[in-house]
Amino acid sequence: MIRTIGVVLLAVILGIGTACKDTDDPAEAARAESNAQAELEARNVELVKTVIAGLEKGDADVIQRLFAPDFKLYFPSNSTTPVSREDVMGMAKMMVTAMPDLAYKILDIFPAEDRVFLRLGIQGTHRMGGEGTPSKETKIVAGAMAVYRIKDGLVVEEIIDGDALGIFRQLGLELRPRPAAK
Repeated sequence: MIRTIGVVLLAVILGIGTACKDTDDPAEAARAESNAQAELEARNVELVKTVIAGLEKGDADVIQRLFAPDFKLYFPSNSTTPVSREDVMGMAKMMVTAMPDLAYKILDIFPAEDRVFLRLGIQGTHRMGGEGTPSKETKIVAGAMAVYRIKDGLVVEEIIDGDALGIFRQLGLELRPRPAAK
């Protein structure tokens, strides 16, 4: 009986001690917030890797699944006119048709709050002809950098710059300056 009372008293004392523990410890709150942010950033990195893997497999519908309906693409990065999700899907399908063996290599990827920064190596074989020109196979190697902004588990914005001039040169396209305005 005395033993039972002792166990009950010990449980009550421990319970009161635990209840009285300072739960507003700023260091603990900061640690919990930091851990939550790290988990969110890890999920964002995985989301971007999933997008890249889907595009590499030729799955343009990954855009429909993982990009927000109001998604905006800025390409080149200084563009003031965003490209919509539907137009990006069309561009992705065109890329799959033009370069079915398109491969991406993630060279660098790192998160920062709600953004994921990415540096890519891109290569593939361009298999389409131009306006009125026969189709030929041209190996393409390029690089790109992109910033993805993530909200609620979906990509809401992408800002990208890539080596468009290098791609044009590899395709044998001649770039000419615009004629001077009269």
